[in-house]
Amino acid sequence: MKIKDIMDKNVITATYNASLKEAANIFYNHKIADLAVIDDDGNFIGVLSQGDLIRKVLPDLEELKFVSNGMLAKAYKIFLESGTAICNETIENLVIKKAITLHPDDELLKSAIVMTELQIQSIPVLDNNQLVGTVNRNQICRAILS
Repeated sequence: MKIKDIMDKNVITATYNASLKEAANIFYNHKIADLAVIDDDGNFIGVLSQGDLIRKVLPDLEELKFVSNGMLAKAYKIFLESGTAICNETIENLVIKKAITLHPDDELLKSAIVMTELQIQSIPVLDNNQLVGTVNRNQICRAILS
């Protein structure tokens, strides 16, 4: 079975100049964990994950412990303030530009191996550097277990 047989062709994307807040809203509204990033001409640039956003907002843990004196409510307030302070920054510097990608004619087994070995939830599918789809773990499970 080929990737093109199971991939999702309706890819949710963001442009590299989208804000962190816009990216967070895309993740939330579409219930996705990874986001394909494109330039203004629609060319694939890379991938942004929810984890990338969280790591950007998360303050240094040692500093957080010191500033909050171990009080969870105060630490949470600092965490929220950190997010508010950077929410309008662009995602450009967080994008993984050398992302793992697949081709529509790749075998399904290849995607399953890559995803499990690298602990990746989804992989963009490119044809001539154009984003043509994505494949995720749910699609693989449904394809092989149905």
